[in-house]
Amino acid sequence: NLVLKAKKGMICTEATGVYLKNCQFMTDDSNPVISIDNSQAINLDNITYNKGSNLLFKISGTKTENIIIKSTDTASAKTKVEFANGATNKSIEIK
Repeated sequence: NLVLKAKKGMICTEATGVYLKNCQFMTDDSNPVISIDNSQAINLDNITYNKGSNLLFKISGTKTENIIIKSTDTASAKTKVEFANGATNKSIEIK
């Protein structure tokens, strides 16, 4: 469990095997709330954030794969996912 109140959200760069459950992100800058770059096996379960956030997830990098999002209301963000720098929709699964 985690409550993060910060200007910016989480940045996950070149990480492997990260698992976060029941985390709340209260950020001033919501573009994005969570950025994942060249990372693998990232599991985010029951993530909450400020309603109306601009961008929930920015997924980037050709090495990014096996990103699993569970039990998270992605509809409260203006944009759920944005891909950059070679990342594709195959790198993330939203359940």
